[in-house]
Amino acid sequence: MARFFSSSNNGVTAVISEEHANRYALVKRAGGDPIAAGCRVFTFCSKDSMERNFSQKMIFSGNYENLRCLVETGKHLILESSRSGWDGYVPFSNGHQWGYQLGSNDQPYQLKELRFVTTLQDLREVFGIGIN
Repeated sequence: MARFFSSSNNGVTAVISEEHANRYALVKRAGGDPIAAGCRVFTFCSKDSMERNFSQKMIFSGNYENLRCLVETGKHLILESSRSGWDGYVPFSNGHQWGYQLGSNDQPYQLKELRFVTTLQDLREVFGIGIN
């Protein structure tokens, strides 16, 4: 059974594989960039949120139903982030992907946040399943 860790903030749940959580922690401790090192953090939000705004579909890995389906395959165990080396950061949970930071349009922060976007191929590889 593959182990994953999750953390939630403001209606967004982030999920990372145990392998990527370990790598994330090592790279961060060394002062590096976990995303550049190939770590993938998957983000899920409500179905309503994704349907209300098409742009959300380009940002989030899926909705809660998609996450439930991933877990129910029987090959995945989701644990709390505090049991991993990952810091539990939840991308896209504070609106930074849209440039919202303390009411300003902080483009460098926005671009940093958008680096957390994952692809369907990332999801297939890390979760080890086929999704249509």
